[in-house]
Amino acid sequence: MEQDIHKLIERFMAGLTSIEEERYIADYLRTHEVDGDLLPYKRMFAWFDEGMPMKESAEKELADLSVPPHVPRHAKGGSRPALLRKVSYFIMAAAAAALLFAVVWPRTEPRRMANNMTVETLPDEKAPVAKPDTLASDTTTTIVAPKKKTRRKIRRDRFKPLPPKVYLAETATDSVAKDAEMRAEKMIKEAELEQEQMINAICEEYRRVSASLDLYIIAMESYDVEEELY
Repeated sequence: MEQDIHKLIERFMAGLTSIEEERYIADYLRTHEVDGDLLPYKRMFAWFDEGMPMKESAEKELADLSVPPHVPRHAKGGSRPALLRKVSYFIMAAAAAALLFAVVWPRTEPRRMANNMTVETLPDEKAPVAKPDTLASDTTTTIVAPKKKTRRKIRRDRFKPLPPKVYLAETATDSVAKDAEMRAEKMIKEAELEQEQMINAICEEYRRVSASLDLYIIAMESYDVEEELY
């Protein structure tokens, strides 16, 4: 079981796990007691469950690892540089996961809203159909005259109305679609700006924590050198 967890954690740190595998890792670390090299990952997933409070978590880890000058080396149960390295790995992994979460998640929301937006279109007007004239065709009256007498044939024309004119109304579907597209682009730009600000804040916090951790490690190493000399 622990070998499978180790493999899944290695895949998670490489960014190759699926959502089901990440949920399985979190459930296992939440419900099992672990120690050794799995303990930092248990703390990291617990930190994810708490909403990733970066500033408070980093300060808490630094406060737990701080040792006063009068306390001997064995009071913390091990060498401080090894513990500091584990904490630094934990902080870097947490910051990388938070940065990946901030980059992937918000980008899908505005595009999903733009795809779900309905565009109202004006109903198409049906053009009136011209009916053919139902009047009878021209009628002619013929009179049979005697052979010796001939009469001129009378041609009578009947009134035929002109066919009705067909009027077509122009629809304004293009303007509605253009308005919806402009609103979607505006929402996407606002989301990208908010995402960029979030990424800058995470990077700035990561640089601050890394700088303070480096200074603390240098101070502890100097203290160890002085302690060995005396």
